[in-house]
Amino acid sequence: MRPALVPEPAGLEGRSVHEPWRLPDAERPAYGARPDPIVDLADGPDRFRRARGRG
Repeated sequence: MRPALVPEPAGLEGRSVHEPWRLPDAERPAYGARPDPIVDLADGPDRFRRARGRG
């Protein structure tokens, strides 16, 4: 089975491939207009630990 190809970010380079929501608003439409993440990725581990009573 071949992995699914997502063609929109194919032209992105560097870290932008992994974090397309950080692109400037003017550039987003050219790469599929990815939405912002639902969860703040920087806050996620802390929220997880607090929810499990470990933080």
